[in-house]
Amino acid sequence: MFMCQQAAEKAIKAVYVEQTGETPPRKHDLISLAGSAGILAECGENRRDLLRRLSLYYIETRYPDKRAQLEASCTEEYVGQMMARTKEVVEWLKNKLR
Repeated sequence: MFMCQQAAEKAIKAVYVEQTGETPPRKHDLISLAGSAGILAECGENRRDLLRRLSLYYIETRYPDKRAQLEASCTEEYVGQMMARTKEVVEWLKNKLR
C-alpha cells in the first residue's frame, strides 16, 4: 500500500513539475499535492477518495505505532482493489503529461 501511495505521489509531482516548472512541495498528502498541481478539481469523488486513503499509508513509514492498525485493513481483496484503482489514477496522470 505504501508503494501505491508513492506511485500516486510521484505521478502527481510529475504533473506539478510539468505545469509549473518548479520543484514540487515537500509534502506527502495526496489531496494537498493534487490541489497544488491544479488537478484536484478534475478529480471526481472516486479519485479524491483514493487519494485520501492512500495518504494514510505514508504514515506507516513515519509512525510505526500506527502500522498494526493499517495492516489490519490490508486484506488481499482490499489491496487488490486499491492497486487497480492506483493504476487507473497513475495512467490518468501520465496522460496529463506531454
